[in-house]
Amino acid sequence: MDRFRWGIFGTGFVASKFALGLKVLGNHEVVAVASRSQEKAKAFAAGLKVDAVCGSYAEIVGLTNV
Repeated sequence: MDRFRWGIFGTGFVASKFALGLKVLGNHEVVAVASRSQEKAKAFAAGLKVDAVCGSYAEIVGLTNV
């Protein structure tokens, strides 16, 4: 089965529920999180155990190593 890798744009309520839903699916994983605030992105990513944290939406679009 293919593995789907996701980048989450935003750290609000809907993004949180979406990311948690992806974990339930099994073949999906969140590999990066972006927010307008680096601190919010770090906190959100820590809760999901995601390493790639971006302090801007432009930064996450440019990721190639995740």
